[in-house]
Amino acid sequence: MSIQLIQQAICYIEKHICENISYIEVAKSVRMSNYNFHRTFSFITGMTANEYIRKRRLTLAARELQTTNISVIDVAYKYGYES
Repeated sequence: MSIQLIQQAICYIEKHICENISYIEVAKSVRMSNYNFHRTFSFITGMTANEYIRKRRLTLAARELQTTNISVIDVAYKYGYES
């Protein structure tokens, strides 16, 4: 059951990756308490949900920079990096 909820959480993250989301919103999306979600996600994936979100954004931004002609600043803003 926990693995299915974490998979649902990952799907939610992927769907909303360009939005300003945090693990708290993701926990709500799978109807788990913040505490239990944080512990379960960390146990199953080996990283916190916020780390996962940050790493996915970096990966997607890097891929987009390699495969398109979009400017660095535009990619940075798209994935939530304002500085």
